[in-house]
Amino acid sequence: MIVSELAYVPLAFVFQPRHLTQFGPIAFQAGRLLHHVIYFFAGVGAYGLERGLLKSDGRLAHSWIYVFVIWLQYMLLGVSYMPSRRERSFSPAHLS
Repeated sequence: MIVSELAYVPLAFVFQPRHLTQFGPIAFQAGRLLHHVIYFFAGVGAYGLERGLLKSDGRLAHSWIYVFVIWLQYMLLGVSYMPSRRERSFSPAHLS
C-alpha cells in the first residue's frame, strides 16, 4: 500500500483527476499510470502468468464462452453510449 501511495500522490499533484492521456488507441489517466503499473507487476509477481485466468490450460483457454460474454458486454456498453436518433438529428434551424 505504501509503495502504491508513493507512486500515486506525486502524479496526483501534477495531473488533474480526470485528465486522460491518449497513446494511439489506448487512453489512460496519467496521474494513475505508476499506480496501475505497480499493481500489475505485484499481481504478476505474486501469481505469475501460468496461474489463474491467464494460464495456458485455464478456464479462459478452454471455455470460449467467457470471451464471448466479455465481448458482448463490451459491445452493449458501446451501444449504450451511442447518441439516440433524436440527439443526432440535423435540422436547418441549427445553421442560423
